[in-house]
Amino acid sequence: MLANHFTLEASPAVIKYEDEPIYGGEAYVRVSYDPNLAGSLTFSATDLPPGISYDPTTGEFSGAALRSAVPRGGSPVTYNATITVSDGDETESATVPFTILDNTFSLETPATQVSHPGETVFFAPTLSYTQGNFSGPLMFSYENLPTSLSFDSLYGTVSGTIDANLVTPESNIRDYTVVLTVTDPITGDQQQVSFQWRVETDPYPAYISRVEQANAIYISAVQQALNERDSAWHTAIATVENLAEEAYAEYLQAANQAAQAYNTTVEQADAAYAAAVAQADAAYQEAESQASAQLHATLDQIWADYVQRVEADYQADLAAADAAYNAYLAHYQADRDQAYEYWQQHPDDPEAYAAYQQAQQDLDNAIAYANGVRDQAYAEAAARRDGRLADPYQDEQYATQEANAYAAYYSALDQAGAAWAAAEQAAYDAWQAAMTAAETAYTSAESQAWTRYLERLDELNYQLEHTRQILEGAFITAWNNALRDWTEMESEAWEIYQLACKGMLRPPMESPRSNIRELVGLEDIMPVVLAQRGAVQRILPRGKAETQPATTTGAPGQQFQIHLSQFKPGLTVTRVEIRGLNPGDINFNPVTINNNGQAVVNVTIGNKGLGPAIPLTDEAPDPFTGRARQGWKITVWATGETNGMAVFQTAYCSIVQRW
Repeated sequence: MLANHFTLEASPAVIKYEDEPIYGGEAYVRVSYDPNLAGSLTFSATDLPPGISYDPTTGEFSGAALRSAVPRGGSPVTYNATITVSDGDETESATVPFTILDNTFSLETPATQVSHPGETVFFAPTLSYTQGNFSGPLMFSYENLPTSLSFDSLYGTVSGTIDANLVTPESNIRDYTVVLTVTDPITGDQQQVSFQWRVETDPYPAYISRVEQANAIYISAVQQALNERDSAWHTAIATVENLAEEAYAEYLQAANQAAQAYNTTVEQADAAYAAAVAQADAAYQEAESQASAQLHATLDQIWADYVQRVEADYQADLAAADAAYNAYLAHYQADRDQAYEYWQQHPDDPEAYAAYQQAQQDLDNAIAYANGVRDQAYAEAAARRDGRLADPYQDEQYATQEANAYAAYYSALDQAGAAWAAAEQAAYDAWQAAMTAAETAYTSAESQAWTRYLERLDELNYQLEHTRQILEGAFITAWNNALRDWTEMESEAWEIYQLACKGMLRPPMESPRSNIRELVGLEDIMPVVLAQRGAVQRILPRGKAETQPATTTGAPGQQFQIHLSQFKPGLTVTRVEIRGLNPGDINFNPVTINNNGQAVVNVTIGNKGLGPAIPLTDEAPDPFTGRARQGWKITVWATGETNGMAVFQTAYCSIVQRW
């Protein structure tokens, strides 16, 4: 049997910080009792730490000591919590010592804060506590924060955007001494710390600004030197160019005088050649007229003799037909005459008359038959006559006589043509000699004038180069002075920039240093050599020409083309010459040479025709006769203008005579 109806069991002593909770089973005073007494016990608790309670049902303590349980900064306080239990008769007590420790905060001094203009910042102070479950309210305040920043008094955070105007690249650092005060409103505890808040910015733009000022001064000085150099250089160029133009004008004048002399000689040679050819033409035409008259007289006589022979043969054929006719009827006529004579002798004899009648009938029949045969012979004779007249060349004698007549005619023409060709060749040789002499004289005069022009051009080029070297030296001196001044200003700006960077807590990566070579592209005056003007080449290299078709009869009105190539573009075909013919006796279109150096000249033979052909030594022999081909030599002239002076180019070809 129990001495008491219940017993108490207490936990060991408990040590806690303020605000530190008591966990289940950690602190207790448990009651063991007779179940029959349940509900009859009473409990009381004394000397409990503030904030801690006791639950009789569970027998456990719970809660957390309030911050008023221990003085701030004082020694620990022990509370002997006593639990008393009574059943009305008996009373039992048990004590659990609670030692409560001071739980307070400690404020750390913040590190120096570094911000930049326009930067969004957020700052929270660092607090430490005696015990981690510190739950008391704290109040925060700041003094001397950078403009535009604000703080939260309950949480102590600082936020905002750094004002862009607080610092500049020229004055790139600004320090603020910030005072942070933290207060415990319950206990009155307060801690205060000071820390630095720096606002800084990159000083490189200030360096760039100073360099840009140096650049402007440098560029102005260099540009002024460039302008002075270029102005003087342009004046020098203009001066020598005017002198070069004068020299070239003198050359053109000399070349023009030479060309005028050349033109005069050409005109005289042309006139002499035309007169000689006209005289040769007259002689040829007279010889050709005589040969033609002789040919026609011979041909007329040959034809008359031929017609007479054909007519004689025709009459002989008719006589033969008549003789055959008479021969065939002779015995019929004899029989009839004999029967008639007998009947006349015996008029009373009927048989004699019947015999006569029969003989007459036989004669009539024979006449009818003989007439048909003779008419057929007449027709055949007429056909032979007409055929021979229509095609006299079946007659060997006629063909031979006519061939001989034409041979004599062509022989006369060949002799006349040879005489004409000899006269034309002599005239042409004289023309060629005159042309060669004129070309030689022109070339010599033009070459001498050109040499004088080139010598003057060399003198002017030397003068111009000497002037360029003087101007270039003056400019280099001015440029070196400007470069020296820029270097001094840039070095000073760079030193200021580096010192400013060294004073920064968070200096930026070093930016590139300016280089004067990036500012202006400086180029020397390019040497100028006066370009020599083109020489006036009046006589251009010979072009190429060929006729299409390659043959012609040379008769009036016939047409052919001359295809030109390897000519100077822009020239115009102004003259087409056919040896032995005046230029006015042919018609052509004055076409312009195209950009490929080509043109097609359409030629129409005039009313006189091309005249007598000459042997073409550059043509292949005729494949049928083996004789050298006859034809006409053609010269094409194309003229134009270069630098105000006339130039010309020629080409030669030939067209073969087609019979």
